[in-house]
Order: sequence, then C-alpha cells, then structure tokens
Amino acid sequence: MAPAQDAVDRDAYAREHVRFLVLQLDQWSKEFPQQFYAAAMKPPVDANKLSASAKASAGELGDSIHRMASLAGAKDILTNAEFRNQLD
Repeated sequence: MAPAQDAVDRDAYAREHVRFLVLQLDQWSKEFPQQFYAAAMKPPVDANKLSASAKASAGELGDSIHRMASLAGAKDILTNAEFRNQLD
C-alpha cells in the first residue's frame, strides 16, 4: 500500500482541473465578443437583421464566463452552488 503522501488527492486534482478549464475559457471569452461582432458585420450576415438578443448574446456569454471565472477560486468549487448555477 502506498504511503499517504504519495496518494492522489482526487478532489484537489479535480478542483485544479476545473479552475484551469474555467481560466482558459475566460481568456478565450475576452476576444470572443469582438470577433463575433466583427463577423456579424461581414457579408453574408446582415447585423441589422439580427434580433437584439442575438446581438447581445456574445457579450452575455463573455459576462457569464467572467462571473464563472471569478468563482473558480473557491475551495469548494466542486460543490459550490453559485458556481454550479453559473455553469448551468
């Protein structure tokens, strides 16, 4: 049997992996709204024909990801209700 210090802490690994993924997503999302809006202005997409909710969706996605990234530092990230709600 392996000594306790050599045992893998699955919860710690899972927390760090979730934090890593959320931070990666947060970094990507900072550029996404600008890329989305730039693409919406190029043919064949006519931004004037997009609904207001469609036009706002890129920014809303970025805001949601940023809120999730701010919660990623919680020690209880795997069970944190606010983080899970934001993820949903």
